[in-house]
Amino acid sequence: MKAAVLFESNKPMPIVELDQSEPKTGEVRVNISAAGVCASDHHVMTGDNPTPMPIVLGHEGAGVVDTVGPGVTMVKKGDRCVLSFVPSCGYCRSCRTGIPNICDTNRETGTRQYDGTCRLYTSDGTEVHQFAKLGVFAESIVIPQQACYPMPDDVPMEVAALIGCSVTTGVGGVINKA
Repeated sequence: MKAAVLFESNKPMPIVELDQSEPKTGEVRVNISAAGVCASDHHVMTGDNPTPMPIVLGHEGAGVVDTVGPGVTMVKKGDRCVLSFVPSCGYCRSCRTGIPNICDTNRETGTRQYDGTCRLYTSDGTEVHQFAKLGVFAESIVIPQQACYPMPDDVPMEVAALIGCSVTTGVGGVINKA
């Protein structure tokens, strides 16, 4: 699987071949169809937002579910999905008290998946992080099912990719500050 990997701040992101784990319980593999570039990606690239490296950036994306791990109930193979960079585990205190957008598990595990491990590796076995658990600057990603939201067939992938951050940020700003 190929991805654009940031190995060091203020350096180019080469396209490299990575090894990718199979989805674990509650996870899915999504083939990426469209990705957006956000200022958050730029802040990581320039070192303004210190992040573990190497890392695959990109948290605005859309794609098609290719593989589902055990216990997946929210999506199925072939579903077209918009991806969320704030997946909620559903079990932590924040999720149970109605504020899943600040999921404790998501914040604690950061660029790793919910079990604290990575799903991407370089050829020498080095772990590669996924920005916001996504890392959509890749051909495919393994992510929590909670990050996948099925969408109708008539929604263009390049439009859906923007919903995950750009659109929701703009709408949230208008609703909460206007």
